[in-house]
Amino acid sequence: MNVLVRLWRFLQELAGENAYAVYCEGMRARHPERPIPTEEEFYLERLAEKYARPNRCC
Repeated sequence: MNVLVRLWRFLQELAGENAYAVYCEGMRARHPERPIPTEEEFYLERLAEKYARPNRCC
């Protein structure tokens, strides 16, 4: 069972599903004085970063 849990967490890490939780842990450790954005704010910020860069596909 432990192996399945570890595998599931690894897959979540690869898919980025736990990015917000990891971000929150880092913010609490490095900047405890700053307020932590909501999950929606975090998602919108990451989305803006992703599409702010030029896309060279076409």
